[in-house]
Amino acid sequence: MKSVFIIIILCLALFGCGAATKQMSPMPSGLGNAAPGATGSGSSSGSTAATTQCGPGEFDMLDWATLDPDLAAGFHMEGNANPLYTVVQKDKFFWIKSASGYPWDIQLTDKSNIYLWVTEQDWNDPHTFKKSDKNTNMPLTSRCAKGGQSQPGTSIKSKDTSFDTVNRCATTTVSNLGTMVNDVWGPFKMSFGGDLPANMDTLIVSYRYDCDANYGNCADREQFYLSQRYGLVRWDHGKLINGQYVLDNFTVYNKLVAGGPPTPIFPCN
Repeated sequence: MKSVFIIIILCLALFGCGAATKQMSPMPSGLGNAAPGATGSGSSSGSTAATTQCGPGEFDMLDWATLDPDLAAGFHMEGNANPLYTVVQKDKFFWIKSASGYPWDIQLTDKSNIYLWVTEQDWNDPHTFKKSDKNTNMPLTSRCAKGGQSQPGTSIKSKDTSFDTVNRCATTTVSNLGTMVNDVWGPFKMSFGGDLPANMDTLIVSYRYDCDANYGNCADREQFYLSQRYGLVRWDHGKLINGQYVLDNFTVYNKLVAGGPPTPIFPCN
């Protein structure tokens, strides 16, 4: 039982955005416990974040995942838990969760994909973290992705979800999250309150893991709600119970607050 408990805690912590909270928020309109579904439309035009040339009907997911540069230079997002600062570099971007420069989620980027790479282990020690074992073995989404309304748009899968637990820049254990499958939904017209516009175009990346060999019966689901201008505006986690995903944690980033990002502190880079 002790080992099972530890694995569950690792799964909940791995790549989760924000401090966990047990208080439940109302689900945004159009989202149920299973697959997302809503009505609305969006456009990938007007991008001011780092971009790549995507095809017709595709979205540059780096643009949607990050706060636009004109905002990120002097502002950050806050909400019901930790703040969120955005730093975009040539081959990666940081979602920094405090003014100290850590903890963070760090995602790798290239012309093909955005990859889940690093998340904190100890919020007070940047030398401890969890990292995808082969760096690019856990793609979160294609860099250029299509959304979907009643059916998912672009999907991406991985059989290799191995990740390292790192302490003082040395790997201590290697674990895995089963198979994973990630879908892109939307854009949906959604409202998150705070300083964000009502009925805002929102893409949802549904990240499911601890799946079986056929990528089904995924025990865990995380959802990243992305706005082209404001980046990540909500994250939530749900467990599969009797065929439905039941939310147990969420974080909302709906307030634009003055104060640009700190320098990321990642001593094991």
